[in-house]
Amino acid sequence: MNIKKFKLIENRYERKYILGSGENWKFQNYLLNNGFQRTFEPRLVNSIYYDSDEKIFFNENINGISERIKTRLRWYNNDFKVKLELKKKSNAVSWKHIYSVGSFESFAKLKKFYNKNENLKKISYLSGLLIKPTLLVRYVREYWESPCKNFRATSDSNIEYKSIKSINLSTKGLEPDINVLEFKYLSQKDNDFRMMINEKNFPFRMTKHSKYVSAVIHLNNLGVI
Repeated sequence: MNIKKFKLIENRYERKYILGSGENWKFQNYLLNNGFQRTFEPRLVNSIYYDSDEKIFFNENINGISERIKTRLRWYNNDFKVKLELKKKSNAVSWKHIYSVGSFESFAKLKKFYNKNENLKKISYLSGLLIKPTLLVRYVREYWESPCKNFRATSDSNIEYKSIKSINLSTKGLEPDINVLEFKYLSQKDNDFRMMINEKNFPFRMTKHSKYVSAVIHLNNLGVI
């Protein structure tokens, strides 16, 4: 299986907000009342995150290291067309390098791929660190876009965490009692975004949040990673 460069997503800001589980409607009402429109049908997002044995990526995030990277395999719904994403961040600005991994007939075939030593070496080389699969995060994502087309919004619900040691896609994982809301936009649009938020009286407070970090903490508390 070849890992081929697919595309680069340019520098952008990602502004995150946390609501309790079942409170997604508050965010959706705000978007609808301010002219945002749905751009895709909701999708099940699946991400397998990589890290080192020492959890270097996790610790860099916790310690607020300004220059850091996040490596994951991602696919949507139950269609195993998998991409490798290297998400890099410098202070508040992030960008992604996306690689095509290929299509798999089943999760069992994907598991063989990510456990294969040759592929571990390739992904480690691209990431600049010796890493391996650590855990799976799944959630349902809804997609929105502003009337001016400059700002995309997503809302993530039904979030689940699973240890890589015991992944079973047919059973529920650990479920945190949160929804994650996010605005994404190009870095040069930051002033416009702040103006929009102020003028439209956005009622939620921005926060720092990483699903990977949250998953490590929750699963570590259970002693399963």
